[in-house]
Amino acid sequence: MHRWSRTIANIYKQTHNKSSSSNKDLFVLRSISSRVAAAAHVPPLSSDKSEVNLNKLFRSKPCSLTLPPDSPLRIEEPTYEGLRHFLLKLMLFYSKQSKSIRQANVIYRRVVSQVDKPAIYDVFSLEKTFRTNFSMLVVHMWLCLRRLKAEGKEGIELGQYVYEIYNHDLEERVSKAGVNLNKLFRSKPCSLTLPPDSPLRIEEPTYEGLRHFLLKLMLFYSKQSKSIRQANVIYRRVVSQVDKPAIYDVFSLEKTFRTNFSMLVVHMWLCLRRLKAEGKEGIELGQYVYEIYNHDLEERVSKAGVNLLLSKWMRELEKVFYGNIVAFDTAMLPEAKPDDLQTAIWKNVFAEDGSSKLDAAALPAVMAFTRYVRRECTCLSLTDKEAMMSGNFLFTPIENPKA
Repeated sequence: MHRWSRTIANIYKQTHNKSSSSNKDLFVLRSISSRVAAAAHVPPLSSDKSEVNLNKLFRSKPCSLTLPPDSPLRIEEPTYEGLRHFLLKLMLFYSKQSKSIRQANVIYRRVVSQVDKPAIYDVFSLEKTFRTNFSMLVVHMWLCLRRLKAEGKEGIELGQYVYEIYNHDLEERVSKAGVNLNKLFRSKPCSLTLPPDSPLRIEEPTYEGLRHFLLKLMLFYSKQSKSIRQANVIYRRVVSQVDKPAIYDVFSLEKTFRTNFSMLVVHMWLCLRRLKAEGKEGIELGQYVYEIYNHDLEERVSKAGVNLLLSKWMRELEKVFYGNIVAFDTAMLPEAKPDDLQTAIWKNVFAEDGSSKLDAAALPAVMAFTRYVRRECTCLSLTDKEAMMSGNFLFTPIENPKA
């Protein structure tokens, strides 16, 4: 652990003036969506309470929800000409991705506008709490994602952007709601497999005709190519979980290079442990996941400001990685003591100096994170092979303080 302290301390010395850059996400989508999601908040509209006959509600003939062309609530794509158009084009304002983000932001604003109105809670005799507000968000997100899915690939891709904006907004809502650590991660473990109709599923692309023939010549369908694609999806699930601000807020951790690296290691261990259970095939896929992790870690170290002697830092971090893996594996053995995992988590995630003496103030957070890790281990063991190997699973969201 002293080696860990020296390694991180040296990195931190080079990065204390660059901490903002070290927290950038690997995926561009995340960084872009976080900038646009702020606009998703719509202040709740006031409503007068009145007696409602629930039996008469929502019995009228369904109709299109399209806003009329002259509606003041319509939001059109902005049009520019001349120099401004030229500059915006250079800034990729007119790219497919930028347009999709703007569209997704508008869609999510419609969702928030509906679920944040006091009237929706008054009419259905619901107290507006975090739980009911979250439930309303989920219902209306499902309605939108279900409709978008009906438009095929284009709609599903747009749904991904809507989900990213929702995710960012939800993190802020959780932060404001506060968290009771003692109640977290006590629910019964369940499979983390994404349902077949989930917009977050990533399926193997299928091609026919000439394209299929050419891709076959380029070894696109080889075992190695398929394994690399699967490993990339699995690692994206890891990064999606460890780069969320909520995971640091809930467990009272400052998001630094050290804590981000520690979270990466924990979630990599969870995945590699599960893949190992599938025998040779899973172990081989785990090697690809590790290679992708290693490449990503190099970029994170570079962004943290360590441009010289990069290979030295990577060797040190590799030692820390394997040291942590051994500590976690040992703590999960049948003969291990009940608090061995908690001790390993304290040393390798929470303790800045690697001290084995647990800080009493951090105890609730350490205990909650230990429950989370144990629960995720069980959940992953309940996740079927196909979902695990293809990356079509999702870690338990650390978003709902009532969980």
